[in-house]
Amino acid sequence: MIKKIIKKILKKCFYIILKLFPSKRDFFIHAGKYVIHETQKILPIVRSSKSIPQRKELSEFCIELAPYDIISFDIFDTLIFRDFPDPKVIFDLWGCHFNLQYARKMRSGVERELRNQKFPNEITLEEIYEKLSVVSGIDKEDGMRVECELEYAHCKANPYFLDLFNKLKQMGKLIIITSDMYLPKSTIEAMLHKCGFSEYHALYVSSDLGITKASGELYRYITQIYGNNKSYIHIGDNLISDMKNAREAGWSSYYYMDVHKIGKPFRPNGMSSLGGGFYRGLINTYLYNGCSLEDKYYDLGYTYFGILVYGYCQWLNQIAKQNSVSKILFVSRDMYIIKNVYESFFGDYPSEYITASRLAIIRADFKKSSEMFFTCMRDAYTFNPNITIEEYFTSINFEFFIPLLKESNLLPNMAMSPDVCDILENIILDKKDIILQNLITDHSAAIEYFSNVIQDVPNSSSVLLADMNGRCTSLTGIQHILDDIGKNIHLIGAQMYSASDKGFVEIKFTDGTLESFLFSYINNRSFYNIFKRNGINRTRVIEAIFTEPTGTLLSYVRDFEGNFKQGLPPEHTEKLAMVHKGIFDFCAQYFRNLHKLIPITITPYDSFIPMNQIIDRIPREFPELLNDMTLGN
Repeated sequence: MIKKIIKKILKKCFYIILKLFPSKRDFFIHAGKYVIHETQKILPIVRSSKSIPQRKELSEFCIELAPYDIISFDIFDTLIFRDFPDPKVIFDLWGCHFNLQYARKMRSGVERELRNQKFPNEITLEEIYEKLSVVSGIDKEDGMRVECELEYAHCKANPYFLDLFNKLKQMGKLIIITSDMYLPKSTIEAMLHKCGFSEYHALYVSSDLGITKASGELYRYITQIYGNNKSYIHIGDNLISDMKNAREAGWSSYYYMDVHKIGKPFRPNGMSSLGGGFYRGLINTYLYNGCSLEDKYYDLGYTYFGILVYGYCQWLNQIAKQNSVSKILFVSRDMYIIKNVYESFFGDYPSEYITASRLAIIRADFKKSSEMFFTCMRDAYTFNPNITIEEYFTSINFEFFIPLLKESNLLPNMAMSPDVCDILENIILDKKDIILQNLITDHSAAIEYFSNVIQDVPNSSSVLLADMNGRCTSLTGIQHILDDIGKNIHLIGAQMYSASDKGFVEIKFTDGTLESFLFSYINNRSFYNIFKRNGINRTRVIEAIFTEPTGTLLSYVRDFEGNFKQGLPPEHTEKLAMVHKGIFDFCAQYFRNLHKLIPITITPYDSFIPMNQIIDRIPREFPELLNDMTLGN
């Protein structure tokens, strides 16, 4: 009773502290309620000695190891990584294979009981399954086989030590591998071979010998084999078994800090055990192994946005299947890298990357979209308060409009402002017929372009329009153009997220015309609230991250060379390209390591959390990416 009271008091104090210090608070959502998770450290984008323990340069490491007669390596978390930080995930997967509830609890419990009985000696997998078969009803041989297969499937080489291992072999060094592990020696040999570790002198496994590094006996056993006159060094990640006990046995030792111990403080809490676990495993083994030398732009894409893109592409495939679509159209410029990921690792449906922008679509559909033009116009001075009337209309290829200002009190060099926009709206409505005459070629050019886009789409079929976010400008405008073509095509929007709270957008969600992956005003509303907190325009940040490194489309009217007119490309295209490379590489590694083994669905929750962790820091740490944003995107 006293414990419960103390717990309640501490919890209340915790909430009070969070209210007093909101910057230390991180909200995540579970079951429709706010749940406050422990705030994690935020990984510095630029990796340094302050954030990451420095690994030795391989050439330097080889020189330090050269004097030793025998070099011993630990296996797990040293030579070999698993796909996930928690090795007990294997037990979950084992249980899924046999459709067995509480598999992790049963498997862990049996192992713990046997270790207590046999300490300090090692247990074997066979002993575990002799007892587990009684508890679970699973055949011993089948159970052992599946666990070994899962361990084999989910192991990969540590590239840092693979390089070191091969360099030491070239030097003619005697290499042994020493591990405390219950798995059979044959399974571990297969795993080492799979990961590229071969031609070592000997493998010493506790399950085979019955003695362990944890007791120190395995080191003394090896010393007896090679002799006391030899010099030994052991490399591993455990401070007791690999460091202390090796030294007590007369060996030297080198501590290679576990990548998951390094990464744990920087990874967000609250992610799922499988999808989130695989994410943490992939990030940690990449960032901290000692080989990763990519720049901060690559890290930004790899660490925080890769899982978002992968989850979205998975979801996109599901939406396409549910709606029996004939084709997926990816809207430029925001869907550039997403289209590449989808085609590379999914691609179950025909797809095309279409050239589009709010401005170009509004120009082509100005008769029905003039109100959206006004919204874009007001966005202009929000992004650039100093922009003049002439600068704005010139930037969007509306130069013909400037002479129409003569009948008003506005001058081309006047700055855009809310009052100026009010006057401009009235002028545009008054001169709409003239404007439509100037835009007639835009409409016919758009008809020609989209006719080619849908030429392979059967009549009376559905097409998925993949877009980042918006007020349905692209969705409604393109649907109008398709209607004008005369082909009965039903366009369904598939947004990554929707930050709009407009009634029109809500209706689109309710009537099945629009779907959203992460959140919307009526779907995953709690995420929506987090995203919109403090009135910060996070949409602009995401657009800056995902935009194609080209200028925005200004019009569907082509020049004499057959090219569309585009605005100026971003200044930092090479930096943006590195962000996209990081995103793509994460997706490639996730797909290669996990998809075919366990096609886990990346939930909106797991996709959202890493991005949410970093998004408010991007304007401060990557201002150049936001400065590259152009009008009319």
